[in-house]
Amino acid sequence: MKNIVYERSINNSGKKVLSINHKLFYSIMSMSCLYLFANPILKCIGQVSIICIFMLCINDLLLRNQKIKLNDLWICFFVFLSYSIIFLMRNLTINAVYSCTLQVIILIPICLYSSITLEKKSIDNIFKGGKILYFILLIPAIIIVFHGKNNTVTMFNEYFSLAIYKIMFPCTFFFIAKSKIKLFKIIIFSFIFLAIGERTAFLCLYIIYITYIFLGHFKYFKFICRSFFKFFCLCIIMFPYIYVKLQYTSLGHWLNSISIQYTGGNFFSGRNRIWEVALEYFLKSPFFGYGFDNNILASNEIFLSTHSTYIYLLLQGGIIGLIIFLLFMCSIWNNYLNGLNDDIVRMSAAYFIGIMVLACFELTLIINSITISLFLWLVIGIGFIQKNNKSSIFKIQ
Repeated sequence: MKNIVYERSINNSGKKVLSINHKLFYSIMSMSCLYLFANPILKCIGQVSIICIFMLCINDLLLRNQKIKLNDLWICFFVFLSYSIIFLMRNLTINAVYSCTLQVIILIPICLYSSITLEKKSIDNIFKGGKILYFILLIPAIIIVFHGKNNTVTMFNEYFSLAIYKIMFPCTFFFIAKSKIKLFKIIIFSFIFLAIGERTAFLCLYIIYITYIFLGHFKYFKFICRSFFKFFCLCIIMFPYIYVKLQYTSLGHWLNSISIQYTGGNFFSGRNRIWEVALEYFLKSPFFGYGFDNNILASNEIFLSTHSTYIYLLLQGGIIGLIIFLLFMCSIWNNYLNGLNDDIVRMSAAYFIGIMVLACFELTLIINSITISLFLWLVIGIGFIQKNNKSSIFKIQ
């Protein structure tokens, strides 16, 4: 009798994400893309959609607070929250409050996804929605491919931000995750990204495939998987320093010429200058950084973002702040390890690595481009949801 009741409770919750119907949830997610349009009405609709997602997170947290298990993911989130609040007190300004609030609230969805189950049909519907969104975004991308990037980019700039193409990257997950010809699709998608100038997405797709293969071989060896992630995090921390130093070496000049020859763009795209200045200031305050509302780049006449989530965190909270964030990411990785025998979970874990690589070159996941971040966290969260589904089935049987 207990088994029957448990099965019904899962079926009842198997159609909802953030306590609303999964179709409505994904519709709101899709409408958030409108925030990247120039039209004020469309932009407003997109902004309202983003706010709705965050309000739904808070509502879901209140409705299910007694059912949500306090796991290591939530513990790391609360550590990140506490550290952020302490650092906010350091320079309490309107911009600092905005940045702190945004960084904290953007992490709540992935924590909530860790306690959601969805029936197969509901997951299939979300996958269909992701594919539809990709094809919609593909239309202007195809125009860019066939008419030349430069002129077309200027034309579309009047209608929407070019950042909208970055949403295509997480949407590729919905084509690849359940496919039997993953490598073939990755090759197709990667060359589309290369053709529209998204070199980072091109690179990340192959890193995702390599990670997927690696996890397939070592899915039953948790120690190896954990060690891999720790080494990966170390590489992420060291990469900006190596990248900056490379520009002054013969190897760096060779890489730059190769990049120009095969991709049409410099290997040192300007991030080397931004990161060099950022790292100089980081060394002056390595442990605690300069707080949320620092203007280090602007004071050096650099009026661009850091173009790296990790550099941004280093300037904001020093190495301690970055380590706390990486511990949160580590807790996400560890949550995958019990479900790697499932193809969707394994591909979601592989995308998680690819997304972390993407964050090396983009200011995303916790700040800026919130629409893109929401889709990136959804792809990461799909693996959690699928793992929960398998665990629920096992418990019922």
